[in-house]
Amino acid sequence: MKRLTFLAFMLLMALSINALEPIDKGDRVADFTIKDENGADWTLSEQRAQYIVFYFYPAAFTGGCTKQACSYRDHDPDFNKLGTMIVGISGDEHENLKQFKEFHS
Repeated sequence: MKRLTFLAFMLLMALSINALEPIDKGDRVADFTIKDENGADWTLSEQRAQYIVFYFYPAAFTGGCTKQACSYRDHDPDFNKLGTMIVGISGDEHENLKQFKEFHS
């Protein structure tokens, strides 16, 4: 039930964002805090990277989501050269995300 509530919230957020002006490269976004794979707070304003790429996926350990995450992992040296941090956001419980990260490096 917790997962369904989170996914419903994310859908509502996506719909409300569409009603706003689009975000363009270089635009500033509102600060936010979410939980990381360890259950600790992760706050956007505390991150130090030239660029941050966010990708959203519905569930860890599924075919498409795993392929997408591993592709970012495989290109990590290229992103690092550009000063880019990659952040995956999912509706999974943080314990699942920790296992996913550990299993797929």
